[in-house]
Amino acid sequence: MANVQAINKSSSGGYRTRRMTPAAACGPMDIVVLTGTAGNTLVAVAFAAIAAGVSGMFIVDAEIIAFPQAAVAIKGGDKLYWDPVNNWATNVDAAGLKLFGVAHADSAQGNATVDCELMMEHALL
Repeated sequence: MANVQAINKSSSGGYRTRRMTPAAACGPMDIVVLTGTAGNTLVAVAFAAIAAGVSGMFIVDAEIIAFPQAAVAIKGGDKLYWDPVNNWATNVDAAGLKLFGVAHADSAQGNATVDCELMMEHALL
């Protein structure tokens, strides 16, 4: 499981959170793909350590979160997809990847992280 590197509060001064129950245990700042009751998925960030099958708080919307980045060049405004196999964000849409936000700014190929605007509306539950 991958971790986010940094979180900046949204312009409203906070984060949007949602109480969800993960299938697997996760630690603080872990990036998790959650499945809602309707079967839709959501990429979120764990607020604290949460045991498998136990309800906990997840960040689902924030102005800027630094996610691990795939070895691709990313432009500001590009849609970002979470790759749960390789544990990184990419702007390349492919089967099995989860749309979760947009790039806040350009990020060169080879950068370790990309600043993402995490937005729940990309994957409503």
